[in-house]
Amino acid sequence: MTKDLKDPSAVIVKLGDFGLATLLDSQTHHDTADVFEYEESSGVGTVLYAPPEQLNSHHCIATDKSDSYSLGIVLFELFNIFATEMERHRCLSDLRVQMKVQDEFGEAYPFESKIIEQLILIDREQRLGVNELLRIYSKEIQLRFRSQKYSSKQKFIEQLQQNLYDKDKKIEQLENELGKVKS
Repeated sequence: MTKDLKDPSAVIVKLGDFGLATLLDSQTHHDTADVFEYEESSGVGTVLYAPPEQLNSHHCIATDKSDSYSLGIVLFELFNIFATEMERHRCLSDLRVQMKVQDEFGEAYPFESKIIEQLILIDREQRLGVNELLRIYSKEIQLRFRSQKYSSKQKFIEQLQQNLYDKDKKIEQLENELGKVKS
């Protein structure tokens, strides 16, 4: 199993490699579903994606919220187009340090910005977990669907109103022409 990927074209694989990949062995704690301790995980993985607790510890405790941090970085990366590898590295490094997306990004993707910022919090206990993230996205999708559905109905109504207006104008025009013919 790989501990690091460098190929930027391996997006699907990269999504699964948040720097926490290790060989499963007998040190796995089976009493909790979301915590795994691996001494060999300390200091491995791509630094840009690794959560602070992994980089700042000699004994890494990986939780689902550790992966949430990495997911936040990956989401930010997926919503951006970087002209160069240097620009990508600078933007991801800035995101890690500032724990805030750039203003332009926030304006273009307000919902996603809030999610990313909640995923990359330094305190892993305050980060969004997977279940929280799914719940929030589910609500947002429902809101967007309802809004789109309303918008579609509204557009349909406006189109019908425009058709009625056009037909009224045509009737008025034909009545005027009929009046001229009768006179």
